[in-house]
Amino acid sequence: MIENFDITNGQYVQLRYQIAGAEKRIFAVCVDRAIQIVLLILTFSMIDEMHLSHNSSAFFYLTIGFIIYLLNLTLEYLLHGRTLGKMLFKIKVITEQCEPPSFQQCFIRWILYPIDEMIIGMVMISKHGQRIGDMASGCYVVFEEKAKAVKASITTDYQYVEEGYSPIYEEKELNGLKDKDIRLIINALYNTKYQSQLGTIADIIQNKQALNKNGLSNKEFLIRVYNDYKYYEMIQE
Repeated sequence: MIENFDITNGQYVQLRYQIAGAEKRIFAVCVDRAIQIVLLILTFSMIDEMHLSHNSSAFFYLTIGFIIYLLNLTLEYLLHGRTLGKMLFKIKVITEQCEPPSFQQCFIRWILYPIDEMIIGMVMISKHGQRIGDMASGCYVVFEEKAKAVKASITTDYQYVEEGYSPIYEEKELNGLKDKDIRLIINALYNTKYQSQLGTIADIIQNKQALNKNGLSNKEFLIRVYNDYKYYEMIQE
């Protein structure tokens, strides 16, 4: 079953990615491992043909082996979330901000990979198909196809500019809101790092301004507060 995953980027545009399933990821890993094995065989054969001393051979074996072991970490960082196996199967790693992973994130994924393989194999344990390394690094593995903008979040919530818009909260009820409160509301609605705190943030805004939710859900409440606030701000300009 194909799973679509909506994620909001740094410009608050909600993009829809298709999560890479376990099958594609396993095949990609197999390709990456096969490449490493072939490189090891070739380089070790070359070392054998050099007829080096035992100590020198051991040094070269360890050095080359370690370099090849680092191959996938290096490629994933330099190729912006891709390895050779991932490129073959058209999948890539992205962050929670829809960006290529940083070196630190690539390193976390790489260092935890043996644990994932030994403990849970290639079983993806989160609802978005993340393994332990993905969750620890804040990354997702998705298909390469260009993501579709399913909702330009802030722009589609410009309800307050529509003709006939009618706020439900009075201006005096929202006067105490500061720019930092509006940023907090925006983060709660559209930043994946804050969305688990949406209910808490809605309660903070409600209690601070002594507002009645009027039967709205936490998300609907925050959207309405944002629009009413921007409406009063607009008519004052």
